[in-house]
Amino acid sequence: MLKERAVCEMGEWESNGNRENFRWLLMLRRELFVWELEFKQKLLREVSTIQWNKSMIDMWWWEGENLKLYTFQSGYKTLLEIHPSQQDEWFRDVWNRRVPSSIKIFGWRAMLDRLPTRMNIVRRGVNL
Repeated sequence: MLKERAVCEMGEWESNGNRENFRWLLMLRRELFVWELEFKQKLLREVSTIQWNKSMIDMWWWEGENLKLYTFQSGYKTLLEIHPSQQDEWFRDVWNRRVPSSIKIFGWRAMLDRLPTRMNIVRRGVNL
């Protein structure tokens, strides 16, 4: 998806009798991996429950921060509040270390099994 798009630019309004419904037309920058398809379907299920108001101004707004601006830190804190797990202490430990960001990201990806190992590459449908 194009990161700078507003919601109104990611779909279209359809008339359905007396009602107008918003229909998503997601344009992605690349084909999704097989493991990502489930996340896309979950996203579409979640946002389909939202009652859109065509007359409201469409703008970016982040509830996780007082300034209404998104930061990686506020997004991470929000995720921890929504999805606490046994890994929380480990993640906190990784992010609070005084090591280069690339090492932190490597550890994070390793913990989430997102490294490009032979098994993960094959699982994504890439022929080796």
